[in-house]
Amino acid sequence: MASRPKFPLDEELNELANRAVKELPKSMLRALLLYIEILAAPDGAAAAVIAEKAVAKVRGRHG
Repeated sequence: MASRPKFPLDEELNELANRAVKELPKSMLRALLLYIEILAAPDGAAAAVIAEKAVAKVRGRHG
């Protein structure tokens, strides 16, 4: 399996990501991952579905 080429930014991003995982509260990490998932959605409709599911999940947890 071929590895992807290393870019100078890769190490910096990896370090930031590792620090975030160690230091940020889990709820903040979940929010960040949700944000990334919505941005990566193929279109607006898919992004809306992702957001709606996340809201429903939180509402189910909190009443």
